[in-house]
Amino acid sequence: MNEQDQMELDLQHQADNDKQDSRTPSPFVPQKALLRKIGNIVHEVNLGDTVVTERGKRFYVTGWDEVQGYVHGTSMCEYKYFTSAPAECFGCYFGGRGDED
Repeated sequence: MNEQDQMELDLQHQADNDKQDSRTPSPFVPQKALLRKIGNIVHEVNLGDTVVTERGKRFYVTGWDEVQGYVHGTSMCEYKYFTSAPAECFGCYFGGRGDED
């Protein structure tokens, strides 16, 4: 294979890579909100909010996985340890924005 043939193969390879993906994108799946109910009022939980476990330990919310139902947080004690637990452990649940229950 000479240099000209190699250049043509490289150009063809680049052209193949430059083509846009023609597959149909997956339908939009709305993200669920992390919610907690205090009294009769439902509050949306955001990153950085404080939540309390069933045992009274306080955590900053650092993220969540709505598919598996877990909330990730960092403790507010002097050790600042990380935890990941089911949303129910923090008195939270996943639902659509504006859900009452």
